[in-house]
Amino acid sequence: MRYARLLLVALFVLALLPAVQAGAAVLDLADVLEARELASGPSEDLTASANMSHVANLQWEDSFRRAGGRTIDTQGGTDVEFATIDGRDYAVAGTYQNGLQILDVTDPEAPTQAGWYHCDILQGDVQTFTREDVDADGNAYTRHLVTYTADSGYTARPSACFNDINAAPGIGTLIIDITNPAEPRSVSHITFAGGSHNQTIHPDGNYLYNSNSGGCGDCIEVIDITDLENPRIHTRLPIGTLDDSHDLTFNADGTRAYSAAINGTVIINTEDPAAPSVITTIFDPAVTLHHQSDPVTIGDREFVVINDELAGAGGNEVCPGGGLHVWEITGDMEDNPVKVGAFFTPELTVREGAGTGLGGTVTCTSHVFRIYPEQEKLVIGWFGAGVHVIDMSGLADLPVGGSVGVAGQSIGAGMVEVGFARFADSDTWSAKVMDWDEDGSAYIFADDQTRGFDVYRFDNTAETAENPGTWLTPADAQLRLDTLLASGFQPKQYLICDLTLGRAQLS
Repeated sequence: MRYARLLLVALFVLALLPAVQAGAAVLDLADVLEARELASGPSEDLTASANMSHVANLQWEDSFRRAGGRTIDTQGGTDVEFATIDGRDYAVAGTYQNGLQILDVTDPEAPTQAGWYHCDILQGDVQTFTREDVDADGNAYTRHLVTYTADSGYTARPSACFNDINAAPGIGTLIIDITNPAEPRSVSHITFAGGSHNQTIHPDGNYLYNSNSGGCGDCIEVIDITDLENPRIHTRLPIGTLDDSHDLTFNADGTRAYSAAINGTVIINTEDPAAPSVITTIFDPAVTLHHQSDPVTIGDREFVVINDELAGAGGNEVCPGGGLHVWEITGDMEDNPVKVGAFFTPELTVREGAGTGLGGTVTCTSHVFRIYPEQEKLVIGWFGAGVHVIDMSGLADLPVGGSVGVAGQSIGAGMVEVGFARFADSDTWSAKVMDWDEDGSAYIFADDQTRGFDVYRFDNTAETAENPGTWLTPADAQLRLDTLLASGFQPKQYLICDLTLGRAQLS
C-alpha cells in the first residue's frame, strides 16, 4: 500500500489559521504537499472478500476541519467524481471544510495530488461536467467544470473559492473551472436560501437542479446555467413530499429525473429540462429517509433503487442499518411503481468502523452509490461497513407485479453482494468506479470521513464474497424495520446531512 502523507506540521497550522480566518491568506497546492511526512496514516487492519484488495490511500490536509473542533473524522471526505483532461484521468473529491481535492489517478495504484482549491465549506458535494468554449485567441476547447455545494446549517468561511470571484462566503453552489487541474478557479456562486445539499447537472449541460433538503418549501430549484458566469434561478418545481429534494439523478438521456426527497422518491418528466413536471411519487413505509434514488434497466425491466440512510446516519450502531429498496417502473408501472424487494449487506458487529456518530458511536447505513448497467453492478459506500460491490442481475428474474408477498415468502435474490472491503477505521461516504476492464474488474475510488481517499481493486475473476447479504420481500423489509422499532431502537438526529427524519414515528 502507498500512503501519501498530506498533513501540515503543527506550528505551520497554528501560524496560518489566524490569517485564513481573517481572509488575508490561504493555502495553495505547494503548502498542501509540503508536510506529508508527518502523517501517522490510517489503519491497515483490512477485512475483505478474496476478490477485493486495497492498493492506495491519500490523506487530505485537514487543518481547517481540525480548527473547527473535529478530532475523529478530520479528513471529512464526501463525494467523488471523475474527469479526463488532456489524456489523463482525475478524481475530483469533495470534503467537509478541507477544500476541493483534484487527484491524478491515471495510475490508480499511485494517485497523486494534482490540484487543491481552498474552500472552507460543508457538504462539499461534487459533480463534474464539460462545456465547449472558445479561448481568447478564437481556438475551440473543452472546458472542464465542477459544481461544489455549501449547505445550510454550516458557516461558509473566507476562502479562495469565494475570494477569486469577489463573492461573500455563503451557502449555495459554486461553479469551478478545473480545465487546468493544478489551478482550479471559481466561475460563479449561486446563492440559495436553503443552501445546496446536493445538486445535479442535466445531461444537456444547461440546467442545474438544486437539492437543498430544506429551504425551498417542498420544491426543487431549477437554475439556467447557460451563462456560467451569470446563472439564474429559472423555476421552482413543487414536488409534494412535504420536504425538499435531498438528491437527484437523471437517466442517461435526460428525459427523467429521480429525486430522493427524504419522505419519498419523486419521478419527474424532464424531457424539457426548463419545464419539469411530476409523474408520480413513491412513499415507502419501510424507508426512514430517502437519501438517493437511481434508475437502472436490467434485461427488459426498469427499476429505481432507493437507499435508506437510516435515521439520517445517526450513529446508532445498528449495522448494516438502512438498505437498498427496489421498485419496478417498467412501462405503465412508472405511473404506479411496484416494490419488488430490498437488499441489506451482511450483518456486522456494531463496533466495526470509525466512531464518528453521536457519543462516539459507529455510523452504519447505505450511502452514496453508483449503478453500472452494462456490468449489472452497484458500488456503494456504507460508512462504517466500508465499500461493497453488489450484483443486480437477479432483478430480471423476479416475479413481475406479484412479489409483494407475505413475510417469510421466498421470491429469489434480486441483488447479492459479490465483494466488500472495510478497515477498522472506515467511515466511507462514497465509492465509485471510473472505468471497468473487459473482464468486469475495476478500481474503486472511495472518499472517506476518517481515512481520506482510498483506492481498492475489485477482481471479477476471483472468488466472490462468501456471504451474499440478505434479499427481502417488501413484506419482510417492512417487518425488519418494525421489529427494530419494537426492540426499543431510538433513532437520533445526528445531522451529518442536516436533515429532519423522514417518518413521523421515528421522531
